[in-house]
Amino acid sequence: MKKYSDSVATTNDSTLEVLSTATATVFLAGTATLASIFSTNAGAAKSNPFQSTTTGLIEFYAADGRYDISVSKAGYATVVVSDVLLEDPTDSVNDDITGVGITLCSIDSTVIGATTPARATVTGLQLSTAAPDTDAIGRLVWNDTDGTANLRLKGGLVTLQIGQEQVVRIVNKSGVDLTEMQAVYVTGAQGQRLSASAALANSEATSNRTFAVVTEPIANNAEGFATTSGLVRDVNTSAFAEGDALWLSASVLGGVTNVRPVAPNHAVLLGWCVRSHVSLGSIFVHVQNGYELGELHDVLITTPTNGQVLKYNSALGLWVNSAP
Repeated sequence: MKKYSDSVATTNDSTLEVLSTATATVFLAGTATLASIFSTNAGAAKSNPFQSTTTGLIEFYAADGRYDISVSKAGYATVVVSDVLLEDPTDSVNDDITGVGITLCSIDSTVIGATTPARATVTGLQLSTAAPDTDAIGRLVWNDTDGTANLRLKGGLVTLQIGQEQVVRIVNKSGVDLTEMQAVYVTGAQGQRLSASAALANSEATSNRTFAVVTEPIANNAEGFATTSGLVRDVNTSAFAEGDALWLSASVLGGVTNVRPVAPNHAVLLGWCVRSHVSLGSIFVHVQNGYELGELHDVLITTPTNGQVLKYNSALGLWVNSAP
């Protein structure tokens, strides 16, 4: 319910005069249908039409919506105020006013007139599943194909499927540009982000910290997103069969192969091929680094030499390298 209050005047022989005790009529906007109006916010009935005061003031309450107001008096030109929008800002009910859309706004519980926005509390947020909006940076929309919500991330090239994948924003410190579907390993940190380079399975140093697959092009020294778990989409997977296990290549920087590397190369499982396609392929990322024998918790290898074997040392509770 919203109150309307205004004084109405018109010109008479070039003189501005208020329309005192004039007949005011309120219509539903764009129609000849009389609107239901009230004298109080509590809903006390008010006749329609009604008379303005001696000072030309017209006042009434009405439900949220759009209205036309006509004020007439004998000897004066009729004044029409068209398409008046009444919307009570304290009304928590969704009034579903036809033709009124609220876009690009934020929820704000600040008292009207205040200068600093305040946080608001809502009991729930319902995404439209029947007619979801298009993806846009910072926009949360329903994705019926994956059965979850989409969130378009910074840069606009990556869309996160909420709850079904995990991504991390990294800094490319490889010295060259990184491309989508390259596997990366941690090289350090910069600017409160992990720095990364293209991984390679031919050594421990370039494979044992493999942790993600690039999900958008990342220029050298720039930031971008890589997937640590979940789907990387719209990539060329035509060389793989659907369901193939995918491994870190020992010969191509950041490369993905469906052939398991053989020792002394390192077997780093990157995930599996979900869809085989030249441009619309997808892989499910789930990085699992292989282990050297000496990385097992109950094995202690110190300066190994040719011909040694593992023996169990009951005093240490460990398998240790020793002469045969």
